[in-house]
Amino acid sequence: VDIEAIDVKIQELAAAESAAEEERRARPVEEKFATALVLGDSVTRGLYEYGALSMDYVRAGDGACVSNVGESGLADLMDQAVGAAPSTLFIAIGINDIAGNQGDEKAFIKSYKAMLDTLRGSLPYTTIYINSILPASAGKIGEDSLYEKVPKYNEELRGLCYEEGLVYIDNTDLVKEEYYEQDGIHMLPNYYPEWVDRMAEVARL
Repeated sequence: VDIEAIDVKIQELAAAESAAEEERRARPVEEKFATALVLGDSVTRGLYEYGALSMDYVRAGDGACVSNVGESGLADLMDQAVGAAPSTLFIAIGINDIAGNQGDEKAFIKSYKAMLDTLRGSLPYTTIYINSILPASAGKIGEDSLYEKVPKYNEELRGLCYEEGLVYIDNTDLVKEEYYEQDGIHMLPNYYPEWVDRMAEVARL
């Protein structure tokens, strides 16, 4: 009888957990990201350009990269992120660093860690998540073989997250050939709702 009662309790708890998860998924995106912010580059800017997320929850700019924080505009974006004081911060930076430091993933990760140190020092109570760098299209890699190094850069990012106790969000599987814009780097509108859902799911927003 005790075992049956325990089984019933387990089933009730599982059902309640499932219902809570469904309720979380059904919440509006703006509500999920109410205290969150996404920091990134021109790929990230597509979040609000294509209506997947309000501009209020995104700080992004063309050319932003960790290899040249000041001149690339990333320093200003970081200041804006610190000023917003989000409870959750998603970082999506790196594609501009491929060409910016000529495929040197070790130099990239050193600069990335410096950016993280600055942000974590200014936002000690913010939970930070690191998005992977999206792969370039086959056509883009054919034009510039440096973009073959995206997996290496992501491998370094994953390792940095492990060392720093941060969560790495791998979005590689979300990318489809038909999602690429003509330049082979930026994404078309269909990519962005899936990316928003992935971030919200990982961070349990």
